Parts: sequence; C-alpha cells; structure tokens
Amino acid sequence: MHKKVLIGFVFLSFLGFLIFGISAIMAHKRRIRERKKYTINKNIRVEVLNGTNIPDLARRLTYVMRRDSFDVLVYGTSRTKLPKTVVVERRDSTMKCAAHVASWYGIKEKTLEIDPDHIFDVSVIIGADYKKIFPYLDTLKAIY
Repeated sequence: MHKKVLIGFVFLSFLGFLIFGISAIMAHKRRIRERKKYTINKNIRVEVLNGTNIPDLARRLTYVMRRDSFDVLVYGTSRTKLPKTVVVERRDSTMKCAAHVASWYGIKEKTLEIDPDHIFDVSVIIGADYKKIFPYLDTLKAIY
C-alpha cells in the first residue's frame, strides 16, 4: 500500500516538475521575443509590397508588422506577382535584417538585392503562399 502511494507521489511530483519546467521555458522564450521586439525590430526599416491579386494585403501586413514594432515606412503593390512570400535585403550583404524578419514570421525565402538608393533595410513581398505564413490576414480586423 505504501509503495503505491510513494510511486503515485513520485509520479505526480515528476509531472508537476515537468509542467513547471515547460512553462518556465515558454515564459523565457516570450520574454526574449518581447525584448527583441523593442530592441531589434524597431530599428529595421521595412517596405511591404503585395505580390498577389488579393487587394489590401500589404496594408494589413503593415498593421501587423507595426504592431510587432517594425518601422514600416511604406506599403504598396509589387509590379510582379510571386508564388512565394520573400524577404529582400536592401542594404547589408550579411542579410542580418532579412534573416531576422524572415525568422520572426517564419518566411523561408530570402534574397539579397543591394540598392543604395533605397531607404529601407528590407522589403517584404507577399506571395501567393501568404495563407501559410499569415493565415490571419484575410480575417484581420484592424484600425488603419
């Protein structure tokens, strides 16, 4: 009888420790993300372009990116339609800014097109795959 109680106590203790550990790790990741939001994100100047036929996506993504503290300077429509969403690095050959933005939103495609005339660090061009990356854009109710 005491063995069963002891085994149950050990099991519940282990389960509690496991849940506490996972919760602590998740809270730590949220704090790191929040810190990056107000240190790294606010220093990245962004251009958002809609590379699809769906109207208003660039404006909606602009709202989301500004909420995430990115410095979105302009949004508009791309001249070309793209099958995949892409982050284009405009200023730094190390692609540090593009890598950060791509990582923040889970965008797989990154490319480098240095243009010293651009005032943007990166351009985000929304492609036809936007529903995989930004599933909430179609239903976003934002105050613009």
